[in-house]
Amino acid sequence: MITEKDVKVLKIYERPLGKITNWMVLLTPIFLILFSLFNLLQAVRIGSAAGYDFIILLQIWIKGVDVNSQYSGLFISAIHRLETAILSLSFAMMASILAYAYYKRRAMDLRIRETLKQNGLL
Repeated sequence: MITEKDVKVLKIYERPLGKITNWMVLLTPIFLILFSLFNLLQAVRIGSAAGYDFIILLQIWIKGVDVNSQYSGLFISAIHRLETAILSLSFAMMASILAYAYYKRRAMDLRIRETLKQNGLL
């Protein structure tokens, strides 16, 4: 039996809040990917200004910065940007998975709604 609450849930995609949610779910992973790429580019630029290339920065980030050594501020800034880029990229991957699940659910709800409309139950 289809209740009023079920009908309300199926119509959520037509409402302004549903449309805003559709755009936010789509734009969040894109924004995070662009943010990650910007930080990666800045890490490479700052690292090259400090005299390190990307591979060396990545190796040092994986091994960890030695606390007993002295590094320049540019080097530490490059490592920080690299870490921010990697973190943003991981959040972008998680947001992409959630966006995929949201759009699959949305497609299923829209199919159910169309079927109900064709049978005169909506």
